[in-house]
Amino acid sequence: MRVEESKDKSDILILLMIQERDKQIGLLEEENSSIKQLLIDATVENTNLRKRIKELSRRSK
Repeated sequence: MRVEESKDKSDILILLMIQERDKQIGLLEEENSSIKQLLIDATVENTNLRKRIKELSRRSK
């Protein structure tokens, strides 16, 4: 009986560890998605600023 109880506790612990790992992976995926979106936004803003600088440069000539 003790061996079965020990195995059950071990299985429960493993399942809890897997659940915690899955939760951490989910959080990292969300953070990664947010960082990707920030990079996309910064790239778009950079492109728009370059266009604006070119426009201003042409006007000042």
